[in-house]
Amino acid sequence: MRNRAEVIKVSIYEYDREFEEKKLRKAEYESGRQDGIEIGRQDGIEIGRQAGIKAGEKNILQKLIKKRLSKGMTLEEIADDLDEDVSLIRTYMEECQEEVR
Repeated sequence: MRNRAEVIKVSIYEYDREFEEKKLRKAEYESGRQDGIEIGRQDGIEIGRQAGIKAGEKNILQKLIKKRLSKGMTLEEIADDLDEDVSLIRTYMEECQEEVR
């Protein structure tokens, strides 16, 4: 009985609703923040992976273009040989020529 009265007293007089709500909001915020960080990290990894693949493909294509240029092939022949669009080959050829300068 004595403990029961004390529990009632604590729950009525010492419970701080505002404090408890702040604690709860802080915990929810931190949980959401951690979830956001993890999602951002995973998105960043995927974006970086895709950018790396694209850069690698471009690098390989540029090497193939350089090799064919050294053999005296024309823009159209290179595009046909590599099964790529002429405008893309032209762009990469120009980049290759800028690197030589």
